[in-house]
Amino acid sequence: MLADLQIPFLELDLVASRRRRKRSSRNNLVCQADSDESRCCRYDYEINFENIGWNWIIVPKRFNARHCAGECTSTLLSTTRAKFERHANLSPPGNSQPNNCCHAQEMVPISMIHYDEQQNIVYSDMPDLKINRCSCL
Repeated sequence: MLADLQIPFLELDLVASRRRRKRSSRNNLVCQADSDESRCCRYDYEINFENIGWNWIIVPKRFNARHCAGECTSTLLSTTRAKFERHANLSPPGNSQPNNCCHAQEMVPISMIHYDEQQNIVYSDMPDLKINRCSCL
């Protein structure tokens, strides 16, 4: 009698993923204010709109804009700069090295509710106000 029952079953074949992991960028360090890190790094930087007199912004009252700071060695140069120098056939005068700069590589918008010029309440995305990634240039 038990042999007459058909019991559903599920068969799974597990296969290891062949996706490549994205390499973590050496230039995308996230540091705390008390960090001893000297390389190019992204730090928190809070903007308080009320403190700077921007009372036309309703929400958010403050946000973490972040900033980039730190040293850039020639091994941390972005590929963009290397391509530009190669394309432009640039070479520094004498044996001097060009000054490298830790800068914002990727910026993202923040959403705001604010008053426009006619005192209407408006929702909008303000472009490029928050740093997502820092790198050397």
